[in-house]
Amino acid sequence: MAEIKEPTSIENGINDEATTSSVASSPKKSGKKDRPIIDFINGNFLTNASAVKQVPFVFFLVFVAIVYISNTYYAEKILRKTNSVTNEIKELRSEYITSKSDLMFISKQSEVARAAAEMNLGIKESVVAPKKIIIEKEEQVQENTDQNSNKLSEVK
Repeated sequence: MAEIKEPTSIENGINDEATTSSVASSPKKSGKKDRPIIDFINGNFLTNASAVKQVPFVFFLVFVAIVYISNTYYAEKILRKTNSVTNEIKELRSEYITSKSDLMFISKQSEVARAAAEMNLGIKESVVAPKKIIIEKEEQVQENTDQNSNKLSEVK
């Protein structure tokens, strides 16, 4: 197998001083960077300047979360109210239909006659068909009287 040779800093055109200074300036693992979870638990992350700068944004996020939660509760309240009103409308509609059918049954001529007979009111059902009464308008009445008077004058 062929060995893979890594290029040296001279082959890349970089002098040794630059590579050594970059290695020296690279952060080595220090005790503080090793324990970010412990810093979070202790609350040490809050003392950083960058964390203090973010406080207004955190308050904004908390405010938005509270508004979101309250909006959810309000929507659920409205939904419950809508469902209860819908159920009440269904109940009232069925009661209306029942009452209307009872009224139609009670107001039939045969039922009215039976109820009157049971109460001994002395009211009897008419056997004679009703007659239609026609009331003419004044103009028609005058025309009819004029025509009738003309007919009477011709007859005489």
